[in-house]
Amino acid sequence: MPETVIEAQRTKKILIIDDEEEFLNDLTFLLDGPYQLITAPGSQEGLRLLRKTSPDLIILDIHMPAYLAQSDEDEGIELLRKLKTGRWSKIPVIILTKFDIEEVKGKCSDFRIEAYFRKPPKVAELKERIGELLGGANN
Repeated sequence: MPETVIEAQRTKKILIIDDEEEFLNDLTFLLDGPYQLITAPGSQEGLRLLRKTSPDLIILDIHMPAYLAQSDEDEGIELLRKLKTGRWSKIPVIILTKFDIEEVKGKCSDFRIEAYFRKPPKVAELKERIGELLGGANN
C-alpha cells in the first residue's frame, strides 16, 4: 500500500531553475524523494521545460545570467513576470537567493511568492515547505 502513495506523490513535479549546475545537482540529490524533480540551468531552459512539463511547483534562483532581461539582476524578475502573469500564474513559486531576503522580497512584491530561502537553503525547512505546498510528504 505505501508504494501506491509514493507513486501518487511522484506524479507531483517540481521544476528547479538555477544557473549554477553544481547547486542544481546538489539540490536535486538532497530533495530526492517523493516528487519528480526537473532541472533547468537557466531561464531559457526553464521556460522551455515549463511549457513541456506543467510543474506543480517552481523553485527559482532569482539572479541568473540575462536572457529575458537587460541585466542579470533583473533576470529572475522577468521570469517571474512571465510565470505570474501568464497561464502558469497559479503555480506556487519558491525563491532562492544568495542576497538579502528582505531586498529580494521588495523586488518580488508585485508577485505572489510562497517562500523565500537563502542559498544554500536548510534542506529540512525547504522540504517541509514543499510538502505544505504540494500537500504531500516532505521527506
